[in-house]
Amino acid sequence: MRWTTTLLLIAIVGGLGLWAWLGEEPPTGERPPLFAFPVDKVSRVRIERPDLPAIVLERDGERWKMTEPLAVGADKEAVEGMLRRLTTERPISELPSGDAASFGLSPARATVTVSVEGKTHVLEVGQATAVGSNHYARRKGETTVLIVAEEVAKDATLPVSDYRNKRPIDFDKAQVTEVEIVRGGTTLRLANEGGRLWLLSPRLMASREKLDRLLGDLTTIQVKRFVSDAPTPEELARWGLDTPQVSYHLAFGEGKDPLEVQFGRKAERDEIQGYSRYDQHYIRLAHEPYVYLAEVARTEILTREAKDLREEKVLPFRPNEVASIEILRGEEEPLRLRKDGEAWRFENAGLPTSEADAGAVQTLLAAVSGATAEETVTDPRAARQHGLARPAAQVRLTLGSGMSMAIAFGEAEGERLWVRSTWGGTVEDAVLGTKSEVQAGALRSYADLRDRRLFDEWDDGGAEIVVTRSRDTTRFVKNTLPNGEKRWVIPDSADPEIYRPVGISLERALAKLEAASFVLYAPVPLRDRDLRPYGLRERDRSARVRAVFRGSAEGEAEHVIEIDIGSALGDGTRHARLTDDLHHVFLIPRSLADDLLGNLSATVEERITEGTSVTPPPGGAGR
Repeated sequence: MRWTTTLLLIAIVGGLGLWAWLGEEPPTGERPPLFAFPVDKVSRVRIERPDLPAIVLERDGERWKMTEPLAVGADKEAVEGMLRRLTTERPISELPSGDAASFGLSPARATVTVSVEGKTHVLEVGQATAVGSNHYARRKGETTVLIVAEEVAKDATLPVSDYRNKRPIDFDKAQVTEVEIVRGGTTLRLANEGGRLWLLSPRLMASREKLDRLLGDLTTIQVKRFVSDAPTPEELARWGLDTPQVSYHLAFGEGKDPLEVQFGRKAERDEIQGYSRYDQHYIRLAHEPYVYLAEVARTEILTREAKDLREEKVLPFRPNEVASIEILRGEEEPLRLRKDGEAWRFENAGLPTSEADAGAVQTLLAAVSGATAEETVTDPRAARQHGLARPAAQVRLTLGSGMSMAIAFGEAEGERLWVRSTWGGTVEDAVLGTKSEVQAGALRSYADLRDRRLFDEWDDGGAEIVVTRSRDTTRFVKNTLPNGEKRWVIPDSADPEIYRPVGISLERALAKLEAASFVLYAPVPLRDRDLRPYGLRERDRSARVRAVFRGSAEGEAEHVIEIDIGSALGDGTRHARLTDDLHHVFLIPRSLADDLLGNLSATVEERITEGTSVTPPPGGAGR
């Protein structure tokens, strides 16, 4: 045998001897975990150590609580982490029974008793092995000594504070019914009233989202050090908890006690142990004696003012919720609109038309619903200073639920407009700064909101249009030709079997008529002399267009619309009016007038095939 082989064998034998001397043996296959119980079924854990109070942890629904040596919340992650290690960690080695005292197991350095569905599982932890950081342990009732990892032994020897809940401010924010924040000499109180959240002093619409975020920040505050379990009055004063810097008073639904969280002074550098990214404050819960040093990552908890909790929108609503609108301007009669299915109609008696432009109404509602409170001033003098003591204009809305609200308009300062809101009859104790463009979008006149369409969409059915000019009259009818095609034609008065087809100019003109817009609204009827500047008097007009719509159903009456075309403007437009509308003057594109007044007939005559008739089919109805 070569000498190198001899040395190798000596080394192996020596290693095995050393392993045996340390009380450990080489692994002989994978061993089962220490215990095999379901972690989610554990109801109780008891940790006992000589000369120290026992730690008792009990499951409380989805949480854990400590019942000994303190009645406090327990750290769920720490408790269940220990239980997972007991059910997943495998013994490193096993030794035959021996003198228990030599392994630190008589008495044990620590005993962990786990109660699961009426059974108990007990692990006794002894001293550390001579080499390394592993520990001796054994299951109660067995004689075999186990070598377990350091983490298992550490769980059984942690101080009480490691099993205490590091987030003691624990509540369900959805159950909070009232919040009071006391800071210095100021008290902010928030409560639900009439289906929404209000700041009660000063009276402001509060943001549920902002409040929920603030309450959520409270529940995430993490304890860095448990300062005292029985503080004296002198200690409370030293930590700033005799007169807290900020206090949160939370009320809940029936059956749950209120909660008060007190924040004392900020800890000095020499009071903080280890590294801390954020400021630490002394805090306590009023119903408990314990004082904590906690890291406050969100300084908003300590600095919130009324303006910080105000709803972001001036009036929080969705446009499709609105059922009626009222617009008030100075001494003018209020303009009232009501939703009718998908349409909007004017409610004012005496208005020449009852239908409003749905797009214009949506623009109004979008302006009001999109107005944001970019500045909130709660000074009682602010309403007078910014022109809101007696607002010159208001928009009042009523939702389908019956809830009413309003926005009042004050002065504009550059791009800033001062407004005030009312919700459910309650006027806010503040004025709000929003963008000046809100007023232009929201304060609409009858002229802005009137339905601008002269006609509903033209139907493919039959109709007749007569264009009367100073010297001639042209009649158009929409006919169905033998091939099924529908076309506008000019009938030949001498021979009804001959017609002149019309080009696209008439179709184009009709499409433009639908988009015509008006430029003048007179509250009182316009007289003939009032129409002179527009070339719309009987003697001045360029042409009259008479459209006859035949009813689409049997017995339905014809509908006639007449349009007078007046003088041309230099910008390529012409004045026009509906002959039965005594309140409006319209502006139509000059090209539209040219299409109606120009040569609309084709140059080629066509004859209908003998034996076929050319008659206007039923259909087509306009307004």
